This record gives sequence, C-alpha cells and structure tokens, in this order.
Amino acid sequence: MRERSGVKLVADLTGQKAELVCDPTLLLDEKEWSELAELSRIKIERPYILAYLLTYAFDPHPKIDKMMAKIQSELKMPVVYLHGRLADYKKKGSRIIKKYGPCEFVELMKHANFIVTTSLHGTAFALNFSKPFISVIENAEEDSRILSLLQLVGAQDRVRTIGDTNTEGLAMDYKPVTPELEDLRNRSTAWLEHALL
Repeated sequence: MRERSGVKLVADLTGQKAELVCDPTLLLDEKEWSELAELSRIKIERPYILAYLLTYAFDPHPKIDKMMAKIQSELKMPVVYLHGRLADYKKKGSRIIKKYGPCEFVELMKHANFIVTTSLHGTAFALNFSKPFISVIENAEEDSRILSLLQLVGAQDRVRTIGDTNTEGLAMDYKPVTPELEDLRNRSTAWLEHALL
C-alpha cells in the first residue's frame, strides 16, 4: 500500500498485514526519469513555477489563486499551468500547456524552479527531482496519500490546506529529505523483489 491508511484498511478488512511501499513513480530515480525528459517536445528555457492543479478529488479554485499570486510575486517568475483554466489565460505572466505527454510532463517537472500541486504524482516528481514545492490538499483526513508520503520522507511541512496562503519557507533543504526518500525507495524495491520471487 502507498499510504498508512491503506495498510490499516487492509488489516481491518482482511486481518492481513500489508506492506507500506512507495508509489511506483518513486521507484525510479532522477537519472532514470531524466532519460524520458530528454524526449520532450516542449522545452522552456527561462525560470518558471509549475502549477499542476488537478480537480478530480477537489477543486482548488478559486481559493488557490491567492496563493499562486503570492508565490509568483515572491519568486518573480511566470507560472506554467498544466491543464489550466480559461481564467488562467488572462493572468499576467502565465502560460497554459494543454497538450503534453509523459515525456513533456517529466521535462516540465525536471526543469521547474518551483512546483505547486494538488497531485500525489506531482508531489512524487517534485521529490524525485529535488524541487522546492508546495502540495495543496483539501484536508488531512481526506487526502492521506500526499500527507502520508511527505511524512515518510520528513517533508510534511510542504503541505498546505486549500485556502491557506502561507508561503513561508518557499526554499527547501533536501539534505534531510533525500536520505529518507532513498531509504523508502530501497525498502520498497527490496520488498517487491522478495514478493515477486
């Protein structure tokens, strides 16, 4: 299971012990993902903030707009929106990218200077590429996947709930996070190799 709540759920429903492992996107490291990024048709040469704001679990709009404006003002960079809304087209210093595939997604994550996301996979790729980021969740009870992952790697301070405009600590120190992420990756790989024998 990818999150602690899932481990508990399996135990409660079946009486079986489930192993806590990382999301499959974290099984590959930065070097391996970079090979895919090289195939991207999209290259952005100047610094940018990447906004990967999904709406299937909850709609962060319009509450997240204040946070995005504040981050953009502090970092003084344009925002690149993946699947942006019509309203995002009208924002000064923004760009919308609607047509992209896996290579472009990885490329944009790899070269972003800062990432804001509502997605587990946006969070995972920010970690994979050691990018400063903020993960926005609806609330801690509803979105345990992002929070669980960030607790496992000691980066739970990167979580903000929707409507929170706190942008303190935009810079991020990966020194304590990277060893935890590597340990999670190694434990997950070892368990999967054992389970598949």
